[in-house]
Amino acid sequence: MKRVLAIMACGVSLSACGSMNWSMPSMDMSAFKTAPISASVRVESEPAGAEAKAPTGPGCRTPCTLALPANGTTVVSFSLQGYLPHSIPVTITTAREGGDLPESGAADSVRVDPSPVFAALEIAPPPPPPPRKKAAPPKKPRPNPAPAARAAPAPPPPQPGFGPPAGAPPQSVFR
Repeated sequence: MKRVLAIMACGVSLSACGSMNWSMPSMDMSAFKTAPISASVRVESEPAGAEAKAPTGPGCRTPCTLALPANGTTVVSFSLQGYLPHSIPVTITTAREGGDLPESGAADSVRVDPSPVFAALEIAPPPPPPPRKKAAPPKKPRPNPAPAARAAPAPPPPQPGFGPPAGAPPQSVFR
């Protein structure tokens, strides 16, 4: 009977093992990814109040601080109404102090070039005047002779064979 109880205990324990989920935990790589490192960069402009924008994230009005992605070169664009837009490349590098291991407890050092980011904005030239239409030359009035100054129409030339010969004095038909 001991054998029967031992076999039943083994069967129950084996059936319990079949119903359990023994799969490996998922190796989701997003758990190992760190959030992108960003650096706070001071931006200024002359005149103050310009809109400073980076390709990522929101912009701000100068003087202010922008969050830029670390490790790389990005461009900060400045714009202000009445001034020409201006763009400045910014290089940000990070280096771990005290070795390459993150467990060492040393903080990352961030180098920003240039620091602070400064833009001297130039006044925009005035817009060109609209093209002028060429004035048409004044029309010359046509000479309109007065009715009294008009000459009488010339008589038609004589036709041969009709009337008196040329150069003869006119003769009266009624005598």
